[in-house]
Amino acid sequence: MSRGSSSWKRSELLFLVIYAICFYALIIYRSLQLTREHSGRLTGLRRGWMWNRLNDLSDAQWRNFRGNLPILTLVMGMFTLVATTLRSQYHLKGRGMSVIWLLVSLSYLLYLHGACVMFVLSIASMNFVLVKIFAQSKYFSCLLWMFNIFFLIWNRIYEGYSFRTIGQSWAFLDNYRGTFRWHICFNFVILRMISFGYDYHWAHQDSRFDQEKHMQRCRICSSGKTCYLSLQERSIHTDKFSFSMYLCYLVYAPLYIAGPIVSFNAFASQLDMPQRNHSIGQIAWYGFRWVLSLFLMEVMTHFFCYNAFTISGLWREFSPFEVFIIGYGVLNFMWLKFFLIWRYFRFWSLAKSAIHEFILRELGAVAGAITITSLMVANLVGYVIGPSGINWLISRLLHRDGLPVLGGIFTTFYVGTKLMFHIQDTKKNLQ
Repeated sequence: MSRGSSSWKRSELLFLVIYAICFYALIIYRSLQLTREHSGRLTGLRRGWMWNRLNDLSDAQWRNFRGNLPILTLVMGMFTLVATTLRSQYHLKGRGMSVIWLLVSLSYLLYLHGACVMFVLSIASMNFVLVKIFAQSKYFSCLLWMFNIFFLIWNRIYEGYSFRTIGQSWAFLDNYRGTFRWHICFNFVILRMISFGYDYHWAHQDSRFDQEKHMQRCRICSSGKTCYLSLQERSIHTDKFSFSMYLCYLVYAPLYIAGPIVSFNAFASQLDMPQRNHSIGQIAWYGFRWVLSLFLMEVMTHFFCYNAFTISGLWREFSPFEVFIIGYGVLNFMWLKFFLIWRYFRFWSLAKSAIHEFILRELGAVAGAITITSLMVANLVGYVIGPSGINWLISRLLHRDGLPVLGGIFTTFYVGTKLMFHIQDTKKNLQ
């Protein structure tokens, strides 16, 4: 590359950076002005937590996800801990893990959809029967698509149906429809039902996937791990296509609401042997970036009410440039919303074994800190203050000026225990 060409590219880059900075400065400045001037006329704003500003929660999907985030996180932690503990304790694989995850996921669905879980299970069961009967028929593809498209349209037309239409004795169940509309989530379930059908159909045919040739070209598989493409394309034994495995695949809690869509072959293979392609550090970094993105979303909705402008219809009063600002802002809001929802559930599905290891390590550190603190108190009683001073010691530690000391002692012993873990890890690596 000549010196003149290199100089021109540097100048071009400088111009592009300056232009981008000026563009975003103008967008931010004018967005702040619009929000300040019209916030009193906007609908969907709620009292926020940033500097007493109003928060734009006019988007129902984002409002529901954000409001349920604490309980979703609690459920994620509990489900992951239970499932991974049972897997490690009882050495469960495919079918055994499918039953565990099915029970866990159905509990989750009952919270989301209430009695409407009956609709999910009924349609899924009919699809299973159709696949099992017609999988080897030459009309299979036509039947599978017709069945699923029919329910995709029918679910939307009737807005998830009403129990009253089944019979008056069923009408009371309409009061227990859960917190989330089932027919919206069911769009993802339909994609999984189609994937199950085709994977079962192809399992009865000769596989065209050349595993040896793939391993020669794939960096992940050649290193001894298994890539997603290999899990997806290679055939699995037909006994994996059981009803319990099928239902588990359809309603698997970490992927149920927002995906990502995983083929049945890949899902069933990972129930037998979870992927180890991501280290704990990589998954932790993934989670940290998600938290930063969530904070960015909170800043956006507290300072720029883009979606509220569209809901309120005020954009009709604005100039073309201001309409462009609102449209551009809504585009960014929508992208970030789906990014956060999708990445949250992907993190849940990606981090199960890593979280299990992390939780056990943290519980071990807490237990170590409690043990050392108890030993310290016991030694104080035994060798310094005597049994008669127990009440005095407890009252002092639990007093306002004693609680920070107690917290500092516990934190110090927690850190010390974690350091010992790292020393043990280093010794193991050196052996």
